[in-house]
Amino acid sequence: MPPDLAVLDGELTLTCPDRHSLAAALDAVCHSIESGWSLAGTPSSRVYANAARDHLLRHLTHSAPPSPGIRWADDSPASDSPRHLLLLAAAVAGVAISQTRTTGAHAFAYHLTAEYGVPHGFACAASMSWIEAHASARQPETVDEATRAVVETLRRHLDGARSARLVNLPSLEGSALEEYVDAGLNLRSRMATHPVPIERTEAIRHIGQDGRLGGKSATKVAQKMPQNA
Repeated sequence: MPPDLAVLDGELTLTCPDRHSLAAALDAVCHSIESGWSLAGTPSSRVYANAARDHLLRHLTHSAPPSPGIRWADDSPASDSPRHLLLLAAAVAGVAISQTRTTGAHAFAYHLTAEYGVPHGFACAASMSWIEAHASARQPETVDEATRAVVETLRRHLDGARSARLVNLPSLEGSALEEYVDAGLNLRSRMATHPVPIERTEAIRHIGQDGRLGGKSATKVAQKMPQNA
């Protein structure tokens, strides 16, 4: 049931650890993208989705990726990425996704959280990274320049979070990679409205090329990771 009123106060997030703040922001980015390209989209949902995406792109572009000893997206007068504006953009993305439901990135993200303990927003971002590349390669008209730009910014912040040890992603190979792919593809309630069909072999190839969940740039982890607890 939608609320009658939502109160947004960025000051209430000031004590939130960077790990949680960034995960929430990346989840909002994925909400805006997935609602925007969803086959269930409407003119109304796309207005909300694109507005949220553009605001998130603007503020994340001017916010440095996480790094040790530096507060992420602080709300000081010199900050180009005040938290209250990020909060507003996240709320607008929430309105958009409530009208369409999520698509591919969320479908694949759930397995990363359930099996490896990866926080939801980071799991969505890691999945969106290769899914956008797949969509851009297979059906370029599906992904506009603004979406490509916000995903590139998402990648930059996700990589910063890994470098700052805010999150640890598994390196999936063999049966672990197949389980991740199959879990996502089998979530029909989400994949039914994903705009670009994803074949199993294509997914495996793009995950390897992306490197964040497999390939040379990922750290091999064979079990649940306490860093993500």
